[in-house]
Amino acid sequence: MMNRLRGWTVCWGSGQRNRVVMIARVLTAIALSSVACQAAPSPEPELPEVTLKPVAPPPSELHCAIASDSPALAPIYVASELGYFTDEGVDVDITEVDVNSLQAQKQLLGRLLESGIDCVAQSVDAYMRARDNQPNLETAIIATLYTSTGADALVVTEAIASLEDLLDQRIGGDRHHPGILITYHAMRELGYAFKDIVVTPTALEQKAAEMAKAADEAAASPSSEPNTDTPSESATVGDDSNTTEAGTETVSADPSEATIAEEATAAETETNDAEKPPEESAESAAENTLEADTEDDAPSPLATLFQDENVVAIAASEPALTTLLADTSEEGSRRLLSSADFGALLTETLIIEQSSLEKNSDRYQRLLRGIYQAIALYNSDRPQFLQVAAPYFDQSPQELAASLKGVAYTSYAATQELMGTELNTGTLFQSFSDLNMIHIELDLQERPMFYDDHVEPGLIQDLFDP
Repeated sequence: MMNRLRGWTVCWGSGQRNRVVMIARVLTAIALSSVACQAAPSPEPELPEVTLKPVAPPPSELHCAIASDSPALAPIYVASELGYFTDEGVDVDITEVDVNSLQAQKQLLGRLLESGIDCVAQSVDAYMRARDNQPNLETAIIATLYTSTGADALVVTEAIASLEDLLDQRIGGDRHHPGILITYHAMRELGYAFKDIVVTPTALEQKAAEMAKAADEAAASPSSEPNTDTPSESATVGDDSNTTEAGTETVSADPSEATIAEEATAAETETNDAEKPPEESAESAAENTLEADTEDDAPSPLATLFQDENVVAIAASEPALTTLLADTSEEGSRRLLSSADFGALLTETLIIEQSSLEKNSDRYQRLLRGIYQAIALYNSDRPQFLQVAAPYFDQSPQELAASLKGVAYTSYAATQELMGTELNTGTLFQSFSDLNMIHIELDLQERPMFYDDHVEPGLIQDLFDP
């Protein structure tokens, strides 16, 4: 019994265990089946890639003082307008000043001591005169901007055939005028001294400015009679608000400009004719001829300047130079000397205070990159450069082109050649040497100035290297 019971018990125990195992297997199968039947989880949505851009720092501000009639203004305005300065991270502000007198030239350089003035533009000769005997100024030339290649000249009467004919003759101009500097340079090369000529101031610049101002006022004043002509018949294409026609001569509205060169007028006339129907062009031409016939015959204030000043030669710079040659009644008057024949003697430069060089060198390099990009545009696409710059001078592109005659902007490569390196002096060294000699003999400078003390060529090296 016991055995049977034990056997049964054993048999019963095995069956129960088998049932438990079977139930476990069934539950496992159900669980696995349930898991298998569940829907696969949806993939997480892909997030768009985000590129974090560094926040640009605010642009560095630079404030420059430049002569109001200086061609140096044009590339700076172009660089600002076309975003060259913005790309470099600089914001350039310009103060225009009048620097015709010696005192004004000294004051311009002295503005580097003022708070907020970071740089000035000035020719090498003006810089040397202004820097002389100002020990409180520690300044450096860091770049060149342009060279006078005909913008300054000595205009003579027919009686003057050579430099020797100027001996003991009266020459009109201030001693520091570029036209006098090149005259004395040439005379000295022939062995003559300053005492061998007589230099006397003239009213050329003043009269030319008065003429331009009168033209500006005439252009701005409304016509006494209502104009019923169509715009194409009565206006000059290109810059209606800034020019006026007096017969066949177009006059600039800028007080600092003289009459427009003939080729600028011809270019505008061709533009007008190209845009009008043939019959309109013929009609306009007839009207212009009639206007020329009835034009006021009042002589130009410059017509008798040679006689009024009792001189045989006059030192002149653009724009007065072109006006003098066009208006003088002196038969056979011409340029005897031109700045084009004197290399880099008359070169415009950018000047900073020496103490700011180290702490602000990066800012100055960014300024220079913007300027030289604008000069590169002038040399490669002059029409675009003139189109952008002209409104800043209240001129048409043709007028601005005429006023920039005789000026050669120095490209980056040309500047490197002029400035040299810290180990090798550039061609500007010779200009310094010649001007030291000229200034001292003309009593415009007391002692020589050493090139290495005033020229810092380091900033213009490797400006555009990656």
